[in-house]
Amino acid sequence: MVKYDPKEDESLWPENGYAVIEMDEFKHPSNDDHMVMLGQFDDANDVVIPVKKTGYTYYVHSSEMEGWARDQWEGEGEGEEEDDDY
Repeated sequence: MVKYDPKEDESLWPENGYAVIEMDEFKHPSNDDHMVMLGQFDDANDVVIPVKKTGYTYYVHSSEMEGWARDQWEGEGEGEEEDDDY
């Protein structure tokens, strides 16, 4: 199985602040829209993550190349960095 490294895709990292990223688990990692940026936020307190739904995973990325899974972000806010291998 191909491992997808989001750090290789500049479109998934905001220039400033934070971004919410959606990963569509129904699509192969080689598809351009396997992971997409849904929105950008200047402040961590403004970040809104969509409700959980089957087949989709949400992440928060920062302009400093840090990433958090939904549970990390909601549990710790701006907490520890997530693993690179989603």
